[in-house]
Amino acid sequence: MRSFKTALCKVALFTLIFALICSPVVCVYLKNGSENNNINAQLEEEKGKIDFLFCGASQSVWGFIPLVMDAELACNSFNISSGLLSMEGRYTIIRKVAQDNPVKNLVLDLSYNSILREDKTDSVEGELLLEERLHGMERIRYYCTHTKVDEIFPSFYYVMRTGMYSILHSFSAKPDRGMYFGKGYWGEKAAIDQRRDVRWKTGDRQSAPEPVDIPEENLVYLEKIMQFCKENGIRVYLITTAYPTGVISWSDRDGLLQAHVKLARQYGCPFYDVNLLRDKDKWFDDETSYYDVEHTSTQGAVAQTKLLASWIRSASPGVGEDAQFYDSYADMIDAYLARSPEKS
Repeated sequence: MRSFKTALCKVALFTLIFALICSPVVCVYLKNGSENNNINAQLEEEKGKIDFLFCGASQSVWGFIPLVMDAELACNSFNISSGLLSMEGRYTIIRKVAQDNPVKNLVLDLSYNSILREDKTDSVEGELLLEERLHGMERIRYYCTHTKVDEIFPSFYYVMRTGMYSILHSFSAKPDRGMYFGKGYWGEKAAIDQRRDVRWKTGDRQSAPEPVDIPEENLVYLEKIMQFCKENGIRVYLITTAYPTGVISWSDRDGLLQAHVKLARQYGCPFYDVNLLRDKDKWFDDETSYYDVEHTSTQGAVAQTKLLASWIRSASPGVGEDAQFYDSYADMIDAYLARSPEKS
């Protein structure tokens, strides 16, 4: 009898552990997979017709609306961006989609730290999200060939953490965060209260920008993206998306700006930084144009997409060569404080 109870306890313990492991995995697959299934289905429907792509991380997911760009430039665009998407992941998805479509234009988002990101946890999350855009053996092949030994545990941890979060929150009311607008764009409502209380002070301004150290792997995959686009006649536009001017610290941005401008000149493509637009206040409002400190709301995305279309239409050379942009964040901040003295 005693041995029977022991065996029963072992079976119960095994069942509990198995459930704890499998439930998050299944939950994550159903939660994220269903969203990406919509995008995958639309990509399949549009196969052979897409001529304009947006690619980047979450800033691009929420920052560009293909339906707006289609109306502005009479094109057939698609947003293939994904949260925390690495430069390697961008190369993978750009090549995959462009090989099936007559792509002529690519907007590559380099917002803030996307080209600097090398944190294992972040990059692993981005790779797992990318894999949901792949199909069957393609997904398995990508995981086996791109996942390093030291990324296996972070991958497992991410799936467990996200799955348990989903399970725990499935019993509570979920906030209405937005809706899928189609062609890869997910809309978000404005001004959800996730903002840091960061205000620029005149004395905070740096005397000179600090140089940035871009990870070599990111430069390698950026080169691969550019080479692929050159070989396939795809025009590339680099861009940094809009952030709330008054609530985020810009102290480290000029070093990154210089790196972006240098890369744009190296590859002979325009670089647009929406935050340096001299009349940005006419297009964006800190209270309604943003979902949080790093992402635009649907209202902000409409404005941003229309702005980008106007720059492409007019063949604007971008930051450093077009007078409608400030040359630096330092200049932008000085102008911001001059017209908003209460912020200083």
